[in-house]
Amino acid sequence: MSEHHPSLRDEVEAAVLAELARVGPEAFSKAEIARRFADRGASRATLYRYIDGPLKSGKAGQHVAREVKAAVEARAKLPDPPAAAAQAAAAKLPALVTVDDIASSGGVIPVIEKLVGCIGIAEQLIAHARTEDGKVRSAKLLLSASEHMRRNLETAVRLQEAMRQAEEMERFHRRILGMVRGVAREHPEAAQAIISGLGQLAAEWGG
Repeated sequence: MSEHHPSLRDEVEAAVLAELARVGPEAFSKAEIARRFADRGASRATLYRYIDGPLKSGKAGQHVAREVKAAVEARAKLPDPPAAAAQAAAAKLPALVTVDDIASSGGVIPVIEKLVGCIGIAEQLIAHARTEDGKVRSAKLLLSASEHMRRNLETAVRLQEAMRQAEEMERFHRRILGMVRGVAREHPEAAQAIISGLGQLAAEWGG
């Protein structure tokens, strides 16, 4: 007659399921489970029968499948660490000044169009200030139109330089965020240190 220990059997089965969930089927060891319950009064054969119970019935496989599914679902709900780190880094960086911010009148294109129009007017005035053979018809008009042209060209150069700097700063931000994403994949703590450093830098920059 075989031994029967209902309470012990339940404990062994629970231990089997827990161990499978912890180490997986490949690393699972029946001997390890049997060793844990060796001093509970049941024979070795009885312990192995209890261990084989959930394994042969499919109960263990179903339990592992549920555990894996739950882990996958839980992981899916977590934010992507690299993306979260990049988002945190972006929040620490000084706000980007866009090209439209520089133009400050509804976008860059309208500003450029206005500059082109102003330069066109200056060219017309300069042409009008001279005769057909190139002689000066109105020195005052010529000087005024030339100054108008100079100011518009100066504004165009400043706008071009500001646009170039804004684009370079935007590229710089993208490089920093890409770097933080890469670091966060392998070294989350280092990424956090970088984010903290960016916060200090932004505070000093703003001050």
